[in-house]
Amino acid sequence: MIHIPNVKTAVKKVLVAYITVLVVFLVATTTFEWLSPVTAWYEYDTDAPVELVKIDKSRIAYFHSNSVWYRDIQMEWYDTLFCTDGEHSRKINTQTWKEYMKAGRTPSDEVWKYKYPVPRDAVECMLCGNMVGTTKHGFLKKYSYCTKEFDVKGI
Repeated sequence: MIHIPNVKTAVKKVLVAYITVLVVFLVATTTFEWLSPVTAWYEYDTDAPVELVKIDKSRIAYFHSNSVWYRDIQMEWYDTLFCTDGEHSRKINTQTWKEYMKAGRTPSDEVWKYKYPVPRDAVECMLCGNMVGTTKHGFLKKYSYCTKEFDVKGI
């Protein structure tokens, strides 16, 4: 015959062990997300993280990115185009978008379009961007870059 107090004690011990393991797991994963550097989540794997590919006849610029994703993360991009007319520099516009990135995804062959046209009076431009990744527990992983200046005179 099963002794009821022994069953209750066993169930309590199992529950305490389960809760302890769950708390340790949650604390460990949250601490990792909090303390880990951005390079534990994603990084560009070249010296020039974003490069100009072309500017089409409607003055829309196309860029190439070469990044690696180590962990799943919700990303937001804020890419700002700056141009100079030879005398004055100015911010043209900021393009934003969001995408959930999966670990192991390497979009190295992707060429993407900057939706705002390069001004006709521009001589040189550069693109500066901020990437903000949000982990499952809400910690932000930020990375910033700027392209080299590129000549747009005569295009």
